[in-house]
Amino acid sequence: MAALAPRTIETPWLRLRSLDERTAWILLGAFWVVTRLIYLLNVMLGHHYPDDEFFLYAQRFSHGLLPYRDFQVEYPPLGIALIVLPGLIHSGPLTPWGYGTSFALEMMALDLLTLFLVVRLARKLIPSDPTGLISGLLYTGFVAASGAIAQKFDLVAGTFCLLAVMAFIRRRDSLGWMMLVAATLIKGFPLAIAPLFLMYRLMEGRAGYRSLYEGLRAAVASSIAFLVPLVWMAGGVQPLVHAILYHVDRGTEIESMYSGVLLLAGRLFGLVTFSYANPADLSQDIQSPLDMLVSHSATPLGLVLIGLIYWQFYRALKARPHDGYQELVRASLLVLLAFIVTFRALPGHYLLAVLPLESMVRFQGRRQTTFICVLLGALLLGQLETVFWQPLLAGAWSGILVLVARNAAILGCFVLLFGGTMWGYLAPAMRRSISPEPQASLGWAVESGIRSWQEVPAPFNSYRQQSSKREEITSLRSAQHFYMNQQRYRIM
Repeated sequence: MAALAPRTIETPWLRLRSLDERTAWILLGAFWVVTRLIYLLNVMLGHHYPDDEFFLYAQRFSHGLLPYRDFQVEYPPLGIALIVLPGLIHSGPLTPWGYGTSFALEMMALDLLTLFLVVRLARKLIPSDPTGLISGLLYTGFVAASGAIAQKFDLVAGTFCLLAVMAFIRRRDSLGWMMLVAATLIKGFPLAIAPLFLMYRLMEGRAGYRSLYEGLRAAVASSIAFLVPLVWMAGGVQPLVHAILYHVDRGTEIESMYSGVLLLAGRLFGLVTFSYANPADLSQDIQSPLDMLVSHSATPLGLVLIGLIYWQFYRALKARPHDGYQELVRASLLVLLAFIVTFRALPGHYLLAVLPLESMVRFQGRRQTTFICVLLGALLLGQLETVFWQPLLAGAWSGILVLVARNAAILGCFVLLFGGTMWGYLAPAMRRSISPEPQASLGWAVESGIRSWQEVPAPFNSYRQQSSKREEITSLRSAQHFYMNQQRYRIM
């Protein structure tokens, strides 16, 4: 009896790759529409609106008040723009329902744009995903599992990070640096990717100096063009500085990595640990005897971890210069995750900023499946945490265990990224278009220069060699037919 082949985990992915393009687009579109419609109805009918502060900012802006100048805000400039602009689309008084619906529709539109970019970039840069279906499904599933697309704007920072890294890979440095500036003006911490761009071009030597100059020039020009009017509108630099330094003095938020450790230590060793509402940073913070240790070690720990990633990226470029593009994607994700896990606040929506890039990750072997499962686990546990929110505030075991499990899954994603080996990103045609190498042509055409009417895209193989190959194939086919006819006569 014939033995059945073992069913592998990769079988569903192979079936998805075998779909024709039209069926793939229908499948992806239906998945996106169903999941996003659920979250839109959750806002419109379930009344799960964005933060109350978002509504207050939009309401003040609709009354003619300007952020930074007339009222203090805690977000960077482009982040504030995403918050207040939906408040302008209303008739009559601005209501929480109207603002929440407008904000959700704004995020859905940007989410659809991000999906289009993910699919388009995957088709061009990932050889194993020629239709972009796998990357599109991963992105759609990741964002759906996060549960925060209709209430938070962190995804837009991830969109600009994706554009920045992928533009840099395609040697469009000016666009890449401008997108990185935009991502920084939304969330701030994507600025940590900039040293990776600098390091990559500097290690290319003379070939990278011009690209680096053009990229930095575009970054400086775009920053000045945006910040000069903003400083004038805000009435000085001080309001902008406050929006940055505000995060340095914030407490230990209850969802951070440190809070899970503090709550566990409080339960296991009898330390007096409790949560409280902190109006200074508009969040639930943790008070513990170990809080002083956390406040003094969080920033140095983040700097050390990010520095270690820079060092690993430098060594990878020296050891494997041809794998630089996938190392850049991996290091960019690691830097973003390093900031997230070492920051003193870690709400679940922070992960939205890394999901567009994470949908482009392709590990070798079974690590890819493990990475997807662990990331989905972290996102789904973040949603489960909202169910156990009150037990978590009360310091109950159920809430603490859910928080610790979610944070452990996020750390697992970081570890898998840190130690994994990724597949290359550029298809052979794209690699040739980015790094063209001189190819031999037909004799005199190389020496005299090929005119427009002489362009013959011939490799080094001559037509005589190609014709000889055709003769060999023809002779092999004739021999095969002769052998089959002999076998047929023997049977008869």
